[in-house]
Amino acid sequence: MFNKVLIKGQILGQVREFYYEKEYQARVAPHYQCLMWIANAPVAGKSRAEDVVRFIDERVTCNIPSEDTCLELHEIVTRYQLHKCSNYCKKTRKCSKNLFVTKCKFGFPRPVSEKTVLKNVQQSMKAEKKIYHLKRSEEKVRVNDYDPLLLLLWKAILDVPFTSECSLALADYVSNYVTEAERGHMQDLCQDILDDRGIYSKLFRIG
Repeated sequence: MFNKVLIKGQILGQVREFYYEKEYQARVAPHYQCLMWIANAPVAGKSRAEDVVRFIDERVTCNIPSEDTCLELHEIVTRYQLHKCSNYCKKTRKCSKNLFVTKCKFGFPRPVSEKTVLKNVQQSMKAEKKIYHLKRSEEKVRVNDYDPLLLLLWKAILDVPFTSECSLALADYVSNYVTEAERGHMQDLCQDILDDRGIYSKLFRIG
């Protein structure tokens, strides 16, 4: 599907370069992470802001289509694209001496916005967050961003973020993105080594 739809089909545009990797999450569910460089895509901070926004809006949406408009897409969106927070995504941070705030690490619920707007691009990428707020109404604050045609073909959870910038912040963002799995694996490995179980149990888990 990757070569036929994304590369040859050019659903998101002409792909100049790409990178992808396959991971396995809980219950051995396969998970793909892809990076694609689209030809002639606008660059935030260099191109006009309206051109960047138009490029995003033409490819990414958080719409929940009605059953009358497209029943199949409606069912896929409501089944796979609605985020429900759990202990996995909830992160508690200390804001002050007596104040702790719990937030979703994926940014849900997403902010309501009358139109798609660009944020501070460099700061967003340093924080590994999206560089824009997508046009979104109150009932769509938990919809994961997607491309309609791609979601119809994929028929599973999909996240299609756009990122673009003209400084080293982009290189840092990309390198963090592609090494996320390795960093997560090393954290788990260190935890297994440092826990208080016996040496045989540790070696069994690491092996």
